[in-house]
Amino acid sequence: MYFCPMPHRFALLSLLCCVGLSAFHAQSWEPFASVPSGFVSDHSFGFALNGAGYLVAGQTPDGFSDNMFKYDPVTDTWSTLPDFPGPARGYTIGDTWSGEAWMGFGLGNDGPLNDLWKYDPATTSWTEMASCPCEARYHPAFVAMDGHIYMGLGSNYSGDLGDWWDYDMATNSWSQKPDLPASPRHHPYQFGLDGLVYTGFGHSGEDIFNTWYAYDPSAESWSEMAELPGQGRVAGTQFSHNGLGFALSGDGESHSSMDEGEFWAYDPASDAWSQWPSHPGWSRWAPASFVIEDVVYFMQGTTTDPSSDLYVSTNFKFSLVPTAANDVSVDGYLGELDGCGDGSQPIVAQIRNCGAPGFIDINLSMIVDGNEVLSQPWSGTLASYETAGVVLGSYDTSDLESFDLVINEVDENLENNAFNVEALDLNEAYLTCTVTLITDAWGEETGWAILDQEGNEIIGAPAGTYASNQSYSIDVTLPAEGCYEVILTDTYGDGMVGNFGSGPGSFALTSFEIPGNPFTDFPVFEYDGGFEFSELRQPFRAVIADVNAVADLPSPLRGRVYPNPVQNVLTLEWKEALMTGVIEVFNAWGQPCSKDAVVHQNRLDIPTESWLPGVYLVRSQSNFGTETWRILKR
Repeated sequence: MYFCPMPHRFALLSLLCCVGLSAFHAQSWEPFASVPSGFVSDHSFGFALNGAGYLVAGQTPDGFSDNMFKYDPVTDTWSTLPDFPGPARGYTIGDTWSGEAWMGFGLGNDGPLNDLWKYDPATTSWTEMASCPCEARYHPAFVAMDGHIYMGLGSNYSGDLGDWWDYDMATNSWSQKPDLPASPRHHPYQFGLDGLVYTGFGHSGEDIFNTWYAYDPSAESWSEMAELPGQGRVAGTQFSHNGLGFALSGDGESHSSMDEGEFWAYDPASDAWSQWPSHPGWSRWAPASFVIEDVVYFMQGTTTDPSSDLYVSTNFKFSLVPTAANDVSVDGYLGELDGCGDGSQPIVAQIRNCGAPGFIDINLSMIVDGNEVLSQPWSGTLASYETAGVVLGSYDTSDLESFDLVINEVDENLENNAFNVEALDLNEAYLTCTVTLITDAWGEETGWAILDQEGNEIIGAPAGTYASNQSYSIDVTLPAEGCYEVILTDTYGDGMVGNFGSGPGSFALTSFEIPGNPFTDFPVFEYDGGFEFSELRQPFRAVIADVNAVADLPSPLRGRVYPNPVQNVLTLEWKEALMTGVIEVFNAWGQPCSKDAVVHQNRLDIPTESWLPGVYLVRSQSNFGTETWRILKR
């Protein structure tokens, strides 16, 4: 758990959930120069004036910033400008109007702010304007339009806010307007279009919204508009261009990075959203952006993308107007190739118009081993970057390792006319498994389940089952060979990272080639508490172990170990005294932890205070033979 405005994010240490082949990734996004001096931040204000881009303030790994930079798109270079003269801050917000930039609010070293500043690019100077006679706040909505600034929502130390204010640039004065007719929230998205102010999404308590609203300044009234047809989101970046509004990136409804940097366009004429090509990598929390001519420049923010540092220094740009007139791409396969399906599966290709809006007439094929096995014509009208799903027919994919989806017509960009679908490489397990769970300080948030390929729960435990900072071991026997999915959930959405000084939790699904023999175990799914999540899912395939492998099963146990789980001392006892023997303890990675020789003994006490929490294997080799036990250290 964490309070949203605190500088607390976690890097993803390893990618553990296996996802199906999704639609489109990073098409037409190109890198541009990073901000100089290694400057990285979240919640900076980005804006463009007179063909140049600017970046100011923000929260950095070293604290709140007053740095300011200028970007030249012609030379793809940044220059450093004089510092912003107001208080250094993060969680700030701003907009541009009539050749000037306006910025204010945020969180500074002395707390929330309610100030307002104006930047003149001709004199490269800032002027402080009238502060808002409202509660100071950070990350509110803020839209400059028609000589006014419309500001509201956000949060402060008292909680989330839902009020709404109007700043008149001509009179340098503020007036209060009707509140948002919905839940107070912070970190919303916002933009102005055709005389209306649009805002929504955002975060309040455990809720992250996908609802959307329009404010009409002339009528001083609110209207609820079309919801985003995707998960709720918070703390992205936004802008308007050519009559459309855009919501780019941000955290998803788990308040953690989405595995795509989603990019959505809102058309006020149709009150409808459409998804544009995602930016490269996973989504970012609190990035910045600006638009110069027809190109959006996207930068900064933090992410839990396993291929990235926490603070992102790589910047990308995207042309909002296609450079090609005739360019249709195959963006992906709307399904999964995992070998778990029975019989024929629908083959659905996603196409995207990467060219000018207009009528499209194409023919798509499914190619297996160089042979066309399905073909389907498609025609219709698509706006620029709009997508459509095309059903080619049905095909038995159970034994396929790969296939291609191909557009047969020639257009201006042949590189995106084919999409290769590769089979998922599923982990394998035997029917005998064990779930090992160590909870963090919020054990009641953790739940898990194993489902069969029809979605039936085989075994599991919902949130609320487990206590905090405890260890659990659950034996699992899968009913038959086939495909399964293990699901790990956290109701708060921050995983088992153990914030605020608490140690992290962990979860592992382990299988055994020889049932009952812990030395034949291997991991199927592991989570080490290194990153936040609300849900992790991983499919796997279960098979029956080689029947010849059971020949080396250990002899019947003559001894016992207790207590299990153990805290301070582990005791081993035998029914009869051992003549001679060696007792060894190994951790979950097979590393030796202790080794004791026993002679004419029927009891051994092993100190365990120094052991780290986790799973250990105890092996006794004596005149009675070899015996093994699996224990948990709390």
